[in-house]
Amino acid sequence: MNQEFELTREDGLTVLKVWAGRGAQAVVPEGVEVIGEEAFAGRRGLRAVTLPGTLRRIGMRAFQKCTALTSMALPDSLEEIGTEAFNGCSSLERVVWGEGLRLIRPRAFWSCIRLREVTLPASLRQIGSRAFEGCSSLERVALRNPGMEVDEYAFNETPYCSRLLALADRCTVGQLGATDACPPELVLPEGVTHIDLWAFSKSRIRTARLPSSLRTVGMCAFRDCKALTEVSMSPNTYCNYHLRLEPGDGIFAGCSSLTRVTLRGRLKNFTWYDASEPQLLRGFDPEKTFMGCTSLQSIVAWEVPLSAFPRALKPYALNAFLEDADRDLHYAPQIADAYHEALAAMRAQLIARTQRDASYALHQYLTSRRLIGAEEFDAILAHAAAHGEPQTVAALLAYQRQVLSPGGADALFDAMLGEL
Repeated sequence: MNQEFELTREDGLTVLKVWAGRGAQAVVPEGVEVIGEEAFAGRRGLRAVTLPGTLRRIGMRAFQKCTALTSMALPDSLEEIGTEAFNGCSSLERVVWGEGLRLIRPRAFWSCIRLREVTLPASLRQIGSRAFEGCSSLERVALRNPGMEVDEYAFNETPYCSRLLALADRCTVGQLGATDACPPELVLPEGVTHIDLWAFSKSRIRTARLPSSLRTVGMCAFRDCKALTEVSMSPNTYCNYHLRLEPGDGIFAGCSSLTRVTLRGRLKNFTWYDASEPQLLRGFDPEKTFMGCTSLQSIVAWEVPLSAFPRALKPYALNAFLEDADRDLHYAPQIADAYHEALAAMRAQLIARTQRDASYALHQYLTSRRLIGAEEFDAILAHAAAHGEPQTVAALLAYQRQVLSPGGADALFDAMLGEL
C-alpha cells in the first residue's frame, strides 16, 4: 500500500483522507472515489496532482491554499467540486474540465488569481455562489450548458464580469443619448441577480441574453426597446412581484419588434416571496408584460411543462413547439405529450393555418401526427406547391403515399418529386 495516502471507506466509497507526501507531485491511486476534506490543504510546495479515473467528488477545502499548484486535469468521472476546494490556489492557471462534472459548490475557485479562462462542460448543472469570485485574471467564460442554475455573484470581481457590465452600462437609461456605442447584443454575466426598473428602457439593443442567475426584474426594464427582436432568459425569474402594473408598465411593454422569447432550463422551486411551488415567471403579468409586443410569435421553453404557462402565454408556447422541426430532440417526452394533447384539440385551427403558412415544420407536425384528412389534402398540397416550398411538398406527397393512399400514388409521387 502507498504510505503517502491514508484511505478509508465511507458510505461505500473509497476516500483519500490525508496526503502525507512531501514532494512537488502527487499521483492519487486508482480506486479513490473521494478526495476528503482538506486532504491536500496548505501544501505550498505541491505543484502537480494526477487524479484517477475513478474519482467522483473533491471535498471541501481539499486543495485550499496549494499556492504552487499550476494546473489541474479533472477526470470525466468527477461529478462534484466541493466548497472552497481550490480556494486561494494563487498559481492555478489552467483547469481541464471533465465531461461528467455536474456541480461546483460555493467559492470553489475563490481567489484563483491567475486563472484566465474557463470552458465549463455541457454536463454542468449548477455553479454555487461566488464560485469564481476574486479570480482577478479571469477574462473569458464559456458556458456549454446555458440552462444551468447559477447562484449569485458566481463571477463577481472578475474581468469577465466587469467587461460585460461595462458594455451593458452603455445601454442603460443614464447613458442613453450620451453614446452611440450601445452594443446590438446585451449579454449580462452569470452571477447578476437583479435588473432595476427602467434599466434598459428605450435602448438600441437587438437581442438580450439574460443570465440564469437572474431572479428579479424591475418594471419597464426593457420598455420601448423598439429594435429588440429576441430575449433569452431563465424561467425562474421573478418580475414585479407585489408591484401593481399600470398599462404600459410591463417589462417588455412596447417592444414592437420582439418576436421570440427563449426560457432556458428547468422550472425550479424557490422559497422567497411565499412561493410554495414552481411558478413560471412569477410576477409577470401575462397581458401587461408583453403589451404592445405586436410581433411576438413564440416562447420557446424546452424543459418547462405547458401546464406552467399562464393561459395568455400558452399560444406562444404552442407556436414555438409547432415551429420546431426538431421538437422530438428538444422536448422531453413527458413535456411533449401535453403539447400533443393540446394541439390535437386544435386540429381545425391547424388545418386552417396551412392556408397562410407553408412552412415545413408545421406540415411535418401535421403529417407525423396524421392530422391531415383526405378531404383537405389537395388544398393543402396546392397551397404549399404555389408557395414554392419543395421540402413541404415532399413531406405531403410522402404522407399521401404512405398514409392516405398507400400503394396507390406511386406514379404521382415520383412525378412530383422529379419536379422538385
